Amino acid sequence: MSQRRRCSSLDRWNNEDLKQFMIRQLVTLLILTASPIVLAQNAPPPVQAALSPPSKSIKWLSLADGLKAAKESSKPLLVDFYFGEECRRCDALEKGPYADSQVIDRIAHDAVSVRIDLKRELSAEEKKLGEANDYKEDCLLVVLGPDGKTLLDRDGKAMRYSEPLDKETLLKRLDDAITRLKRVQKN
Repeated sequence: MSQRRRCSSLDRWNNEDLKQFMIRQLVTLLILTASPIVLAQNAPPPVQAALSPPSKSIKWLSLADGLKAAKESSKPLLVDFYFGEECRRCDALEKGPYADSQVIDRIAHDAVSVRIDLKRELSAEEKKLGEANDYKEDCLLVVLGPDGKTLLDRDGKAMRYSEPLDKETLLKRLDDAITRLKRVQKN
């Protein structure tokens, strides 16, 4: 019978050394097998990420940032004094025109969008803008020029709306604002 040959290096290890070696090997094995699982939890599923369209929504700015962006771009501002989902008007806008890709694209390309959250204390600048537009501490959509002044429609009325607007009406009002603004800028 042939005798099995033992590894001579193991003969030199005592029980404590062998125990430490085995623990290190187990820890290494655990790390190597757990790492891909942990990393995969933070990544979107590849099939879902490839198939889902990018999420689109209106990019809302603060009033100060919106005024600055409008001056730099010479675009009108859509300022929405917004209460949230508990308000029927706000909810109708949020689920209707504000969720429509055509409206989102048009606002992104041709206007600057500002949202003023009515659930928090308004800044002095926000209060001043609201008071100048017959703000009654309720939801309101106001269209401003890049100079921060309320634009007037064809009939000479201020472009401010407290009623909910549908997609077509919102796009028409935005078209009117752009047309009026171009006329003012030419003169």
